[in-house]
Amino acid sequence: PYQSQVDLRAPAFRCSCPSRKFPCKHGLALLLLFAEQSQSFQPMQPPAWVAEWLAKRNTSAEKAKAEPEALQPEHATVQKKRAKARASTAAARESKVDAGVRDLELWLADLVRQGLAEAQQRSSTSWSHMAARMTDAQATGLGRMVRQIGTALASGEGWQARTLDQIGRLHLLLSAYKKLETLSAASQLDVRTAIGWTTPKEVLQEQPLIQDSWAVLGQRLHEEDGLRSQYTWLWGEQTQRWALLLSFATAGQAFDMSLIIGSRLSASLRYYPSVLPLRAIIHDSQVLNTPLQSLPGDEQIERLLAGYAATLATNPWVERLPFALRHVIPFYKGGQWAVADGQGNSLPIAASWQGGWQLLAVSGGQALDLLGEWNGSDFFPLSGMLDAKFFELR
Repeated sequence: PYQSQVDLRAPAFRCSCPSRKFPCKHGLALLLLFAEQSQSFQPMQPPAWVAEWLAKRNTSAEKAKAEPEALQPEHATVQKKRAKARASTAAARESKVDAGVRDLELWLADLVRQGLAEAQQRSSTSWSHMAARMTDAQATGLGRMVRQIGTALASGEGWQARTLDQIGRLHLLLSAYKKLETLSAASQLDVRTAIGWTTPKEVLQEQPLIQDSWAVLGQRLHEEDGLRSQYTWLWGEQTQRWALLLSFATAGQAFDMSLIIGSRLSASLRYYPSVLPLRAIIHDSQVLNTPLQSLPGDEQIERLLAGYAATLATNPWVERLPFALRHVIPFYKGGQWAVADGQGNSLPIAASWQGGWQLLAVSGGQALDLLGEWNGSDFFPLSGMLDAKFFELR
């Protein structure tokens, strides 16, 4: 028999089975039994293999919460050396990024000079090599944008406009980086984030806490170069603002499972500093038992698109925004799924989304509310509501 254990505080899992999935089926089975037959579980002294695991978890938690000790005089020299080393590392990275930006500018100028027709004939190694060069320069955001150009070139009908859009966004980012000192502090952070820098922990901790009742409305997984990303969209019911929770995992790692789509939380969030703050982290939270009653949104697609244009004018490197649509009808025409509002305007649904028939079946031809992501060219549905019933779209 396998030794399976679950710590409900996280939740956290551990099992002696050889499964590479986390949690494994034994951990899930144990949770399912607890959920459906809680009366079968009785408090008792944990066996040694459980007690040891819990003790290690408690020790790790206490270390994480412990306040740093006051700086001792004899440690001042060590602290100075560490600060100097950090400054040296930061300067070295700035130098690497500067060199990478110069190389990318030349590469991009050659690409445009030779024309899009020539670019479309290039092999995939042309994009992968330059993307790898940006990774070496510690500018992973630039590398991702280079790959997006290659993807746009092979995206089928309308590839010219999509490619020019990607090239223009990249050129604008390089130009902004060269004039970084002339931008506002928030814009500087947006540019550096788009290039690949992460927000320093101390800067994030300086941001105010935003308390609200948050509805967990949608979630999407994305994978690129072996790294999986989980996007979770929250809506603040009192503040009337969106929040994006972003987490990462490599192969074999599990994402946070505490956020249930369609649930409500009483939580305090900190937003990452930005011209238009959107990404956030949860400081503390508590699940609310009251069900979700409605979705936010606008009945006019035209107004949502105007808001998206205003967002791009402020931060051109926003890759996706939440679009909440009210009273729209899904339809299929000319090989393309789309949704239409009452004014006859429509949004195309992403070709990569495979739930068109499911959505049509759920709606039954009626108008319904939808929440999804808009990237400037197509809509990716995530969840919806019809007759006061919330549903998640896969």
